[in-house]
Amino acid sequence: MKTVKRLAAGITGVGYSRLRFNKDKLEDISKALTRDDVRALLKSNHIMILAAKKVKSTVGKLRAAKRTAGRRRGYSKRRGTKAVRSNKRESWHNTLRVQRAYLRQLLKAGTIDKTSFRRLYLLSKGNMFKGKKSIMMYIDVHEMKKKQE
Repeated sequence: MKTVKRLAAGITGVGYSRLRFNKDKLEDISKALTRDDVRALLKSNHIMILAAKKVKSTVGKLRAAKRTAGRRRGYSKRRGTKAVRSNKRESWHNTLRVQRAYLRQLLKAGTIDKTSFRRLYLLSKGNMFKGKKSIMMYIDVHEMKKKQE
């Protein structure tokens, strides 16, 4: 029964406490060996999933609402570093978007040519630059600026 509960939790993506077995069908449930068997039991409602528990207290609801509004998130409430608290992938996407927009702006303004743009684009994708300033420094050092006639 323990294995069936573990498999069901894995398949449904809920915790053990949210799973309930039908007491009349315990024999069928105990015979289940594979994930397919457990899926069939879930489909036939021999294994049921309870609704998720919500915050019951009014104070808790108020606190949750304040947190969504951005309150109660000061220094003393924080546990863990900045890197742990933020999604690394999202922050990477944001930095890359800024760099790519900057490169497009430079290309449109005629500051750099297409070949330089492509090279800088790939370098930014490879995490070569920290930000816009480092891109500008790279352009100056490698003399990539278009010469105005």
